[in-house]
Amino acid sequence: MIHMAAFIGYRIIGFSGALVCSVAIALPPLIIITLIAIFFNQFIQFELVKKLMLGILAGVVGEVSGIIIKMTKKVEFDVFKIILLGLAFALIFFIKLNPIYVILIGGLIGISAGLIRNEKRC
Repeated sequence: MIHMAAFIGYRIIGFSGALVCSVAIALPPLIIITLIAIFFNQFIQFELVKKLMLGILAGVVGEVSGIIIKMTKKVEFDVFKIILLGLAFALIFFIKLNPIYVILIGGLIGISAGLIRNEKRC
């Protein structure tokens, strides 16, 4: 949505239009999420909110599971990818490392492996 808003704003006014449209489309969800985060502890005490959050959690788990299944069908697994997958799993579930760091580490390992493979081809 942001890309489309930026494109339309750019086509109409130029860079300033793209900037205004991007901010205008991103700001409302940002404000809503920020307000929810601020008042979350007060709202979670209500039984209806607890049930709502449980339903949302179930939907998110289903969506993520579907994405994982689609992704694994497209990936050609080799020893390197299986080791990287096991390492990521261990870092997240046993060492309790923040997933953002795991993604960054995996990206760096992937880039390094790609560079090493390219050097061997030359």
